[in-house]
Amino acid sequence: MTRSTFIAAPLIAMTAIILAFAPVAVKAEEAAAPAAASAFSAEQKAALDTAIHDYLMANPQVIMESVEQYRQNQEAIDAKGFAEKIKARHDDIYNDAASPVVGNKKGDVTLVEFFDYNCGYCKQAFRDVQKILEEDKKLRIVFKEFPILSESSHTAARYALAADRQGKYMEYHTVLMTQSGPLNEARMESIGKDIGLDVKKLKEDANSPTIRAEIEKNLALGRDVGIAGTPAFVIGDDALRGHYGLDALRKVIADKRAAAKTE
Repeated sequence: MTRSTFIAAPLIAMTAIILAFAPVAVKAEEAAAPAAASAFSAEQKAALDTAIHDYLMANPQVIMESVEQYRQNQEAIDAKGFAEKIKARHDDIYNDAASPVVGNKKGDVTLVEFFDYNCGYCKQAFRDVQKILEEDKKLRIVFKEFPILSESSHTAARYALAADRQGKYMEYHTVLMTQSGPLNEARMESIGKDIGLDVKKLKEDANSPTIRAEIEKNLALGRDVGIAGTPAFVIGDDALRGHYGLDALRKVIADKRAAAKTE
């Protein structure tokens, strides 16, 4: 066990130990202050280290309590940082005309998803999104193509946005999320043909500078607000990173809806 680990013990326990080993001439408030460390001799500091070590060995739970408290504090800090960044990029997240929108276009709650077609967790999350769309007629969903896993992810994202140009984004998106197979251009064109798209136009749009720029904009947006993996959902000023599951998504949507009614 290292000395740095000892320092991570709860302040109340450490303060009690310091007070117990401090010279009589040192006042309690001075012993508790960081500046008082210089008042200890080498022998007293060694004794203090031993006392802290013995305390932690006898009470190992305080280490886990300290780690858990640190985790909670960091999550709170991260959440605050996300909220500030989301507010700063609100229109880019929620109102970008280039991002496909499904569900109720005038919905009272908007859920934004950043995803990658090669992401297994995104495919699991898609089933949840489908279910929520079926049961919640007031929900608006914005899809952010976020191809970060491979070049084939980028290819699939380009073709999905090209399908949106022909009004069949959700049909194309559904095939990509529910079927396996190579995500190359031949496969992308085949999917387009199967769902009734103009394949020539699909290919032209998928390879256009405009759609490539749209994807780069999404990638930059994700980096700016702190999204490093998929799936990631944004709702209100909150970011939900990872596959949360159907019940968790239902709850966060319900909470946002309830909060909006009280404002």
